[in-house]
Amino acid sequence: MLKRIIKSRFVQSIKIAKVIYLPFYINTQKKLQVKVLPPLETVKRINEEKLSIGRFGDGEMRIMFQQRDIGFQKFDPKLANELFESATPSGKYVIAIPHGFVTTKDDNLRTAVFWWKYVFENKKHIRTLTDHAKTKLFFDTNFSRTTTELKNTDTVDNVIREVKNIWSNRSVIMIEGKQTRFGIGNDLFDNALVVRRVVGPAENAYNAIDSLEEVVVELSKQLIDPIVLIALGPTATVLSHRIFSLGLQTIDIGHFDLQYEYYLKGSRHRVKVSGKYDNERGTTGQEENFSDESYKNQIYKKIL
Repeated sequence: MLKRIIKSRFVQSIKIAKVIYLPFYINTQKKLQVKVLPPLETVKRINEEKLSIGRFGDGEMRIMFQQRDIGFQKFDPKLANELFESATPSGKYVIAIPHGFVTTKDDNLRTAVFWWKYVFENKKHIRTLTDHAKTKLFFDTNFSRTTTELKNTDTVDNVIREVKNIWSNRSVIMIEGKQTRFGIGNDLFDNALVVRRVVGPAENAYNAIDSLEEVVVELSKQLIDPIVLIALGPTATVLSHRIFSLGLQTIDIGHFDLQYEYYLKGSRHRVKVSGKYDNERGTTGQEENFSDESYKNQIYKKIL
């Protein structure tokens, strides 16, 4: 009975979205006049051109333009300003926005409806961001979230395979929040030359951004062909820009590890992943006793 009620409400919300949001979305899409590369092309370009990337999704938009907290990062005017300042591509530093700003043809229905409504409610902010960037070509934030959002499973397979190539035979500096444990319990880093971790706060990581930057500079001098991956919410977006400016290739990698865990479990929906922080499911990674010697040995420094 409950399942029928939930399904009925979802069907009703789809009907409302198609009537209210979709026509406006289509009209806004035409007026925006920007292109967002598909997720697979985004990752191929990163690999072929050794690009660095900062991702500007709905969380970053909320901090920049609505001056509001998100689940794991309190609003900070300095963070908002730095996000806005870093939202301009330069050389091999590119910025990404959700492809959902301009198209939902490759998304599953739940994801598509989310973007129809989001664009309807945030068109002015989207326009401000894209105008400020001074480019008509953007990369896709959602290369890191394909498992739960794309319709085509072949595309999901190909994007995941291509993302794993980013750090192939490279020394990985993994900047992550406490209990993120990116690549632990799966094979993501099996092709890396070496992995060293800098562990920051799980929440309000922007408070530690200067210290994180200093540690990365120090660590990068000790490694062969380093690449920096950051999974740290909006702090990752601005930190990727800072570190790129220091001459290091830097990838704001987001939720890719969790999405890969869902993929390995054969799920197209978010499911519980033991021992890992997941802000979207409200799990802290502390629910179970966690012990992994390889993880501990990879940690270069903790800044909590």
